[in-house]
Amino acid sequence: MKEIYVQAKGGLGYNFALARVIKAVQNKDDKVHFSVISPYYDVFQASGIDYYKPEEIRDFIFDAKEKGATIVAHRIYDSSRFILKEVNYKNAFLELFGYKDNYITDEEYNNLDLDVLKYFPNTANAIAEFDKALNGKKFFLVQFCGGQSPLEVPINGDWTKKPYDYEHEPLKRHYPKEKATEFVRLFKEKHPDIELVQFALPNEPIIDGCLCFALPYMTYYLIADKAEGAITIDSSLAHIVTGSTKVLTIWGHSLPDSFGYSCNKNIIQKCRRDDILYFTDLGPSGAKITYIEPDKLLNEIENYFELFKDVEPIEKIEE
Repeated sequence: MKEIYVQAKGGLGYNFALARVIKAVQNKDDKVHFSVISPYYDVFQASGIDYYKPEEIRDFIFDAKEKGATIVAHRIYDSSRFILKEVNYKNAFLELFGYKDNYITDEEYNNLDLDVLKYFPNTANAIAEFDKALNGKKFFLVQFCGGQSPLEVPINGDWTKKPYDYEHEPLKRHYPKEKATEFVRLFKEKHPDIELVQFALPNEPIIDGCLCFALPYMTYYLIADKAEGAITIDSSLAHIVTGSTKVLTIWGHSLPDSFGYSCNKNIIQKCRRDDILYFTDLGPSGAKITYIEPDKLLNEIENYFELFKDVEPIEKIEE
């Protein structure tokens, strides 16, 4: 049995993508076994992947040594082919683990089967509260900004004292507040019976017209299969819910070729991306993004999610 010990060095979305790859590989190759150490160990626990908590780093290292394991402790962001945008998340992870490109299919990667309730039974209470609040209404999950870790809780839990400025991320991925506000207004005007549930941390701008709940991030995996779909940016929500619901993702500086999923609808906004390679060392990109206008975004969403499929067409009145 080949043992691979992985130190996960990335955010929530990164860890979900990693879990997708590891689970698919272990399902396909019965001669390999993975163990992961991660701050987001609950993602791997719910995936049925052996895990270590961050404070168990000594056990992680010495267990790996005893088993003669391969230790993978560097990020895919530091690999040559990912820096040069020659591979996506899936194949970059596969390369780290010694597998050829597309060893697992997109379908195997896109589908992540988590058993959240088995390992986190209290999540059922959060789901019940959510269902009660929605009271049977249809809803979409939405995410307009991100880039923060939900684990980095401010001192005394006061999120208002933790500055958040999405304009200075290395890669701009957000959909601007003013445009998101107009989009939500247009959406609710045309679809008043459908709620928009915003996935956001407390110090991020909450858009008027959206519902926002203080829920553990793992619950969104369970909520997703109740949703009509998800409208996301390139951030954690897309990684959590892909395969559980229909997803439309709006792309800023980054591209689905690197971070996305083939099963989702991808809106690639106009931008000069020539120099957007290894964003950490190059610093924030100043490339201008021509953001999709709210009315056009609504049109894309209505077409993709077929929001009018159950509405009888209006007969044309002859003049």
